[in-house]
Amino acid sequence: MKKDIKKQAIIFILFLGIISFFSDFTHEGARSIYGQYLNVIGASAFIVAFTAGLGEFIGQALRLLTGIIADKTKKYWTMMILGYAVNLLAIPLLA
Repeated sequence: MKKDIKKQAIIFILFLGIISFFSDFTHEGARSIYGQYLNVIGASAFIVAFTAGLGEFIGQALRLLTGIIADKTKKYWTMMILGYAVNLLAIPLLA
């Protein structure tokens, strides 16, 4: 019984690591070409900087908000799994 739980925990952790690896790989790859892409479609330097800054701000604000929610509700695992699920669904939308 204990071996099954330990094996399931290891598989779960490895699964989260694989998701994190591929989402970071995709996110950082896409992030590196945002500026060039916006330039190609005719955006000014201000628009490129504003878009990048706004994206970073929204990401940090969501981290703060979900951290507060997790602290208040004590549902840390739920928030973590929700974050991975959103990440898993959002990355294909970059394509």
